[in-house]
Amino acid sequence: MRFLFFLFLLLFIRPVSHAQYEDMLHKSFREKTPALVHFYNNVLKILDPPFPGQDSIIASLRTFGEKNKDESLVAEAALATAWLQAVRSPIGSLDDKGMLQFIDDREKAKDYLSVARAWRMLGDMYWQKNNDYERAMESYFKNIETGKELTDDIYPEKMYDYSVIGNIYYHFKEYGQAMIYLRKALTCKPPFKMAVRQTDIRNTLGLCYQKTGNLDSSDYYFNQILQNETDLHEAWKAAALGNLGYNQYLRGNYASAIPLLEQDIALATQNNDPQMANKSFIWLANIYLKQNNISKAEELTRQAALHIIEKKVQFDQYEFLYPLLSKLAAAKGNLVMSQAYLDSALWAKDSIERKFNAMQIARAEQKAESARRQSQLVALEMEKKSKTLQRNILLGFLVFLAIGVLYVNRLIQRRHKQEKLVKDLELEKKETALNTAQQQLKDFATHFQEKAQLLEQLETRLQEKGSEDTKLLEQLQQSTLLTDEQWAGFREIFDKVHSGYLIRLKEKLPDLTPAETRYMALAKLKFTNKEMASALGVSQQAIRVAAHRLRKKLSLPEEGSLSELADSI
Repeated sequence: MRFLFFLFLLLFIRPVSHAQYEDMLHKSFREKTPALVHFYNNVLKILDPPFPGQDSIIASLRTFGEKNKDESLVAEAALATAWLQAVRSPIGSLDDKGMLQFIDDREKAKDYLSVARAWRMLGDMYWQKNNDYERAMESYFKNIETGKELTDDIYPEKMYDYSVIGNIYYHFKEYGQAMIYLRKALTCKPPFKMAVRQTDIRNTLGLCYQKTGNLDSSDYYFNQILQNETDLHEAWKAAALGNLGYNQYLRGNYASAIPLLEQDIALATQNNDPQMANKSFIWLANIYLKQNNISKAEELTRQAALHIIEKKVQFDQYEFLYPLLSKLAAAKGNLVMSQAYLDSALWAKDSIERKFNAMQIARAEQKAESARRQSQLVALEMEKKSKTLQRNILLGFLVFLAIGVLYVNRLIQRRHKQEKLVKDLELEKKETALNTAQQQLKDFATHFQEKAQLLEQLETRLQEKGSEDTKLLEQLQQSTLLTDEQWAGFREIFDKVHSGYLIRLKEKLPDLTPAETRYMALAKLKFTNKEMASALGVSQQAIRVAAHRLRKKLSLPEEGSLSELADSI
């Protein structure tokens, strides 16, 4: 038994035939990409659990490269070794020493192609194995920065590199940043298996525009997927049709949305994967529910729920399914179930938000940890450097602190600016109200002044004609009087324009009669004695007497008009 096991082990870990490396010998990276993909996926099987023969396979590649004096294959073997070391490390504790050492070695050799690839592969490990978003982003940006100096022919994976960062920004709902990198990816020369990569980029771009409400641009990229007939996978076609249907749904154009969503469902059913069209089931059910086709909506909802609830797939779709179930229950008159589903919808949304917030918090903590690591490295360097370097680092810290102070100051200034804006708006509102009140008061005064002039003219004409139509004259006089009702409205407007005047008048002359208060208010508006007498329905002599009394109360000389007296308050 032991002999058989030993024989099996020898056969399993025996060196791989060098013949399979011939397709990579002395080839450019673009030329040997298909063979490399086959090597990593089918020979080294990096996507499968580690097995004992992997080290032997890598050693075989290194030997083949050295024998044929192909430095790129020797470097590839070194990269595979470092990569395997990282893959074998426990989850949450990535062993990245080999990858970082490989990067350092290839930088010294000025092999920037290998450096760029290594940074991306390390970024993948940080992201997938450790959920270390911050270090993954750092690695991806270093990958972009290194590859920037290489042409598309030398390094054909730029499209993939830019799309990785774009997808990460999309993952964190930073759609503006995602679109920048995804559009940049589409400008790069397509790599191996270009159709799949371009389709994925266009799909994510369409989703970005969809999330930001730019549905026309979203349609453009989904239609681009459908127009690429070469090697168009049914799953991508279904996704594009479903997304186009959802865009029409968002526009409220249900007649256009229905056939698109139905095509998505048909393709999913044809491929025996209905969950591929779960969202189309949901949006289509919503449409039929709006059209009061309850039975159709219920059937579609049932199919969506079958895969989301019963088969427990795609948890994020609960956020859309439960509101639909709530509306459907309400339409059928079951308000208790409707409320229960609504509560579930809130729970699902809250769960998704908590998960996303936890990821954001983890990213922020990782960023802080990255900053701490950087600080530690700086501290170690400071111990090795001279006082001059220490001073420079201190200056750098002060600059960093100054930036923080400036940032805080900017926040404070922004807050002050917002507060000033609110105050300015309030002031503008008050000024508008004051201008309105001033115009109303002016119109009020003009109204009485014009009536007084008209009354005076009629009196003159009646006297000239010798007419004794006193009844008509009395009616005209009554029409010019400032009634109690008018006085209430007049006083409200007057207070807005001459704020506090009547209060100051009352404080200065506490025993002032209501009639005298009206005299002073009209005098403040520069009414003449004749206009004042007409408005109040008294004689000019009564006005003069009132003015005399007021002067005595205020201990003022007899000279001057009543308006001057009013202005003195």
